[in-house]
Amino acid sequence: MEFKESTRKAVSSCLSKGHKSFFSRINSYIVFLN
Repeated sequence: MEFKESTRKAVSSCLSKGHKSFFSRINSYIVFLN
């Protein structure tokens, strides 16, 4: 469980560091496909 929590923290920190633009680009691409 601790490993899962640390992974979640790492992912959230990555998201807040600038991967947002990357994921938003993927989201817009997925929306475009749909």
